[in-house]
Amino acid sequence: MDRRLLILAVGMFAMGTDNFVVAGILPGVAASLHTSVSLAGLMVTFYALTYAVAAYQELKPAYPALKKAYAPPWGVSNVLILQLEKRLMRPGIVNNILAASLYTRSGKWKHVIVVDEDINLEDPNEVLWALTTRFQPATDMYIIPRGITSSLEPSATVDGLTSKAMLDLTIKENFRGEVAEPTDAMRQMVLQRWKEYGFK
Repeated sequence: MDRRLLILAVGMFAMGTDNFVVAGILPGVAASLHTSVSLAGLMVTFYALTYAVAAYQELKPAYPALKKAYAPPWGVSNVLILQLEKRLMRPGIVNNILAASLYTRSGKWKHVIVVDEDINLEDPNEVLWALTTRFQPATDMYIIPRGITSSLEPSATVDGLTSKAMLDLTIKENFRGEVAEPTDAMRQMVLQRWKEYGFK
């Protein structure tokens, strides 16, 4: 056997499994380092970011509307969030990018999410806000049953099969406007009366 092939195989195995291994032992790692689990989890962040950079580099030449790509640490390298630039968007581009994303990372993404450029894709609250206000499950979600992932992914079968969800969280043609936000005066009044409401 060619030694170079063996080195490549071992390297690919390590790349595909170390995130899951770290996720499972993170509390123990944090305890041994005398730090918080969240701080110890930063090492997973750097690893996940390399996957996002690779996905961006693969998709950007074919899809100039792609502005940013992000693999959040809470997604354990299974979640990819793509941000599109509004002025370069055209009908059908979101579906094409969702489909093309499956060619990145050997198709092992479990969830791929597309958002508009006004959403901070590094802020889970903003992504969830887009999910709540710009997403219709019947028309904006595509499920791929029995796709390949790592066999170490907790919800996968022992053969490494999982369903994949592709989510379009962009503004659609029938979007009715912005969600009403409380004014600064309203926020101040609530904060001043916080204890009256029974909160500490």
